[in-house]
Amino acid sequence: MMNRREHFGPEDIALLVAAYEDALARLQLADRDNEATRLVAKRIISLAMHGERDPARLCARAVEHLSSLAARRRAMQANDASIVTASCELANVS
Repeated sequence: MMNRREHFGPEDIALLVAAYEDALARLQLADRDNEATRLVAKRIISLAMHGERDPARLCARAVEHLSSLAARRRAMQANDASIVTASCELANVS
């Protein structure tokens, strides 16, 4: 595991870039200046700081992480929508 004083060497950076590019392609993310692409980059860097260097695993875990976040967001939005619907139904009953 890296400590904060260590840095990534050129070979490490090449692996991280490969994992990042592959993850963005899998997620069909073209805009490099949005929150999703930043989350992918942060996840890959975090995994690498903890010792992971395999680009395929870095990519897969970053994609899984972002997919999990998206699923949670959709679930929260669906829950919010059902609360609004229930509130509207209650308002109509009164």
